[in-house]
Amino acid sequence: MYMHPSTDASGKPFDAVTIEAVWNKAAPCREHPPMRVDAFGALIWREGYANTSSKFGWEIGRRQPLDKGGGDELENLEPLQWENNRRNGHS
Repeated sequence: MYMHPSTDASGKPFDAVTIEAVWNKAAPCREHPPMRVDAFGALIWREGYANTSSKFGWEIGRRQPLDKGGGDELENLEPLQWENNRRNGHS
């Protein structure tokens, strides 16, 4: 099942509260504040949300994809650099 990146299970964009909560899950980068680091070690920038033109752009991915029983619970959502999210296939 293909889902447009950074959309909820119904296909709608995530709301601002969810985006901020997911962003806050990323580890701060000591060397390059205020940037953060995704689960694969890539730098991401808060204002880069949904920006696939930037190497620091990020999307909301899922640890467990929808087609494998995952959902939109905050525990399942994670901030991922957009290329990592696409490679991971867990949008």
